Amino acid sequence: MVQLPSPGASFDLSVSAEDTRFEQGDSTYTVDLTGDLRLEIRGAQVQLPGVSVRTAVTRFDLTGTSQIDDDTPARITVALTDAESDPANEIKLVAGVPPKLEHTMVLHLEVTIEPTEQAADKRARGRRARREPLVLRTREPARLTCSDLDFFPPGGGPYRLTDPVELVRPDSDRVVATIEAFPVRVGN
Repeated sequence: MVQLPSPGASFDLSVSAEDTRFEQGDSTYTVDLTGDLRLEIRGAQVQLPGVSVRTAVTRFDLTGTSQIDDDTPARITVALTDAESDPANEIKLVAGVPPKLEHTMVLHLEVTIEPTEQAADKRARGRRARREPLVLRTREPARLTCSDLDFFPPGGGPYRLTDPVELVRPDSDRVVATIEAFPVRVGN
């Protein structure tokens, strides 16, 4: 029988996101990210007691390495910037035979793209200056949903972006890049 997790429970889970795709101008970068998250069950949704529980993601850290312009290797980090619980963060029972769980995570993220030491050495030999890390934030939070869970925590359940996520510099509202694909798998 499918059951909602109990309020007060917390889960430390592994996370992977293979083939995450960023677009910046005319360039597309693909990276395999791995890391972890911490999820806390906060309590029943007031309007749906027994059918839905509120959740909070209090840690979400992923890293990977990809080739960026000129085949420069770069470390890409995706991390949570705001651990506050968005009201849309929830796990709910979905009607059907058999019933399933649907989990939605709404995440304010920071993406850092930093040339690796190998890239810095290559640039030094070529007498080009070391580039500073590019730090971007989600303009609107990323919304990830997994709608076919038999149990929680998920054992590798696939989460999908509901919409592409625009990224901006922390001091600007101009879109610099977009996360087009973020195929997250939680717990494996």
